Amino acid sequence: MPSQKIAIALLLAIPATSWANPNDVVLSRLTYGFTRSEEDPDVTSRNVDSDGDGIPDREDPDALGSDCGTGTKLCAAHQWAYRQLVSQLGRAFAPKLLSTPRTLGWNGFYVGLEGTLTGIDDTARYWQLGTEGKLSDVETLTGDPEPVLFVPTVRIRKGFPFGIELGTGISYMTATELVGLGLDIRVAPFEGFVRNIGYLPDIAVRGAVNRVTGERELDLTIVGLDVSIGKRFGAFGQISIAPYAGWQHMWVIGDSEVVDTTPERDAWAECAPEWSAEARCIAADGSRADRESCESAESGFAWQADYVCTSEAGRDDYENNVVFARETLQNERAFFGVQLIWEHVAVTAQFDLDLTRAETVEASRQWNTSLGVGFDY
Repeated sequence: MPSQKIAIALLLAIPATSWANPNDVVLSRLTYGFTRSEEDPDVTSRNVDSDGDGIPDREDPDALGSDCGTGTKLCAAHQWAYRQLVSQLGRAFAPKLLSTPRTLGWNGFYVGLEGTLTGIDDTARYWQLGTEGKLSDVETLTGDPEPVLFVPTVRIRKGFPFGIELGTGISYMTATELVGLGLDIRVAPFEGFVRNIGYLPDIAVRGAVNRVTGERELDLTIVGLDVSIGKRFGAFGQISIAPYAGWQHMWVIGDSEVVDTTPERDAWAECAPEWSAEARCIAADGSRADRESCESAESGFAWQADYVCTSEAGRDDYENNVVFARETLQNERAFFGVQLIWEHVAVTAQFDLDLTRAETVEASRQWNTSLGVGFDY
């Protein structure tokens, strides 16, 4: 029993950051700083252009990471950086076909292991500020991601009559806590012909969605709609080879939770709240009113008691909690691959490349290289 208590005490003594992964998302550093002034007292707008170039700081790459959360500087969400990071993370979890257009058939069942490498703009400032970094690098508080992300996936597919196939999978991005759960449905209206019109290729249409969780501050949803074309040929006796290609339209949807941009500060302690009988002025209908209405004892207005910060500056850190606006990013992709089939074993390689970028995304067009090994029965 004493040894168990010692072990528990040691575990509790380990700092929480020691469990962090190098590529964990840190949205609290995707910020810019601004000063609340009499000219712009509404801190919720955060609509400032500090360098006067006509681009609001929230959309200006040069403003990313500017000092905030110290002194009179408040923190605001840098939407441009968030958008680029969401775009590149989403493409790493994009639904991959890794199969020929030909479905498994109503008796078919497939289970396989896949791995995908995705290129990213690893030297971009939004990647360096937006990821945890190594534990040994506590001075700069920035990440140093690799130029490629690796996402292994366990995939299961089941065939049904009339050229219909359902699939699901679970993915994990290494060096992070991001986990993706996927579901897809595929319909092949034209497949498997070997005589007469058999020289025509197989064709399939697929819809897929991946839901990515694991980060407290960020949720990702990736939706894909693709069309593929290919054909299986016999080669080398018992081995078949099946080249294929296709097009995919993809949506990446990024949702932010409330982000504390100054986790090292204690807003409650700085506020030092005290009870006040004149915390706020309330109108007769229950709405918030100007304090002057109560101070002048106007009819229909009354003070409401509550806890308040002991000073105006004491409540500043509460303004450093932000929420990034939802991003819905669309782009087109092309893919091509080849599958080798030997009895019940299938080995598939696929390459994906962005044909376009979302209108509001300035990050580079990305690529994916995937390899899968599976068994069908």
